Amino acid sequence: MIGITLGPRIKQYAVVIVANLSIIHLGISVSWSSPVIVKLMDKNTTTLSRVLTDAEVSWMSSISPLAAILICFMTTLVLDGIGRKKCLLFVSVLRVTGILMFMFGKEVWILLLARAVSGMSDCFYLAALTTYTSEIASKEIRGALGTITQISSGIGQMIILTIGPFVSYNTLHIIWLCIVVVVTIPVFVLPETPYYLYVTGNEEKSLKVLTFLRSSETLAKEEAKEYSDSTKDNKIRTIDLIKDKTVIKTIGKVIFLAVELQLMGLNALTFYLQPIFQSTNTNIPPEICSVAIGCTQVVGCIVTILLTDKYGRKPVLTFSLLGCSIGMISLGVFFKLIEQNHTVNGFLNVLPLLSIMVYIFCFNSGMGPLFWPLVAELFEGPARAIGVTTGVFVTSTFVFLVTKFFGQVTLIVGPAPTYWFFAANCLLVWIFIMYFVPETKGKSFAEIQKALGTNDKKTVDSVNKDCFFFISICC
Repeated sequence: MIGITLGPRIKQYAVVIVANLSIIHLGISVSWSSPVIVKLMDKNTTTLSRVLTDAEVSWMSSISPLAAILICFMTTLVLDGIGRKKCLLFVSVLRVTGILMFMFGKEVWILLLARAVSGMSDCFYLAALTTYTSEIASKEIRGALGTITQISSGIGQMIILTIGPFVSYNTLHIIWLCIVVVVTIPVFVLPETPYYLYVTGNEEKSLKVLTFLRSSETLAKEEAKEYSDSTKDNKIRTIDLIKDKTVIKTIGKVIFLAVELQLMGLNALTFYLQPIFQSTNTNIPPEICSVAIGCTQVVGCIVTILLTDKYGRKPVLTFSLLGCSIGMISLGVFFKLIEQNHTVNGFLNVLPLLSIMVYIFCFNSGMGPLFWPLVAELFEGPARAIGVTTGVFVTSTFVFLVTKFFGQVTLIVGPAPTYWFFAANCLLVWIFIMYFVPETKGKSFAEIQKALGTNDKKTVDSVNKDCFFFISICC
């Protein structure tokens, strides 16, 4: 058997990469509105019976996260009920259903319903892949493997941003459908996670999968022992989670980070990317800007894999957040200069593209790919599904609020203050992570829980010195 000769890291990378291929079509879903809404608002390219109104545009962008909110807490039941792998296969059916509605729908309400179905699919995929990856990976490479989700999403966004503006509406959705089918087929051969097998009573099969993934029966038995320790009081802990101060404190941190993740402005840029570039009135075509941004996303994600398990989560996140704030500040400066009637020429002509590229690169080289792996790492055993689901719920809620009201807020207060608000939130997250989130690099879930339950000032100071050292190297 070829697989037996492979090292444990190669096996884990192979399994996680195959699972995360599904996230490619989540990335397509996330950036769908950027090239498609432009087509639906043009009477010459729309496939609908009429063009979209401005109100319908905002709903077309925001109804996906709204649908995710409504079904969010079902993800815990599905994940723990049918398992991580079967959840991925189940959601592929939802995705295909939504795409077929896009292809054959001729009325606005059908497309809105299709966007809602896509939002449900995104919610399930995100929760399932985050949990699956964290339970497959060993602690030494959990950070790098966790970033593969964002890389796959970045590839999906790159596909739709680079192809979407140049092909017809129907061709784009045929491509999307083919991608879903192709990336779903390999999921059938993946193993279920050893943790899920263990807690559902398949201890022998769990040990077999662990032995394959770790290439060592001794290491597999040690990890199975950790499963036993974390689940021996499973029923009591599930009922009494709300009484566990460490779990509640961690959920509070996740809620704060999930809120701030959206107030950093990524989805405002992603959902309205082409319209934003059109509003800058530069002589760089919006379609070309979209291609540049799509490629930048993937490059940023790849950088994370190279850095996260070498330097740790907190130093990489620190660099990422500071870079995001610089990108948003400079984008706000551009629009402020436009308000003051400065002529768009010279450096001003490329400033919007450069600002968004800096923001996208920094977000995708830190906060973007590390947020969900970090959320999964902060919870142990029975609390993980609840913690991840809470993060997805809060994230979906604020994705909806940001995308629904971004246009209105920009009109009321102006684009410059809006982007500066996003920059301020980038800095706020940086401060929070520096002082209130433990480093999870190379730690078992039990060790992370111990760190969350204590306030070791020496450890905090040590990690913060590492952060400043990492920044100095990058500079």
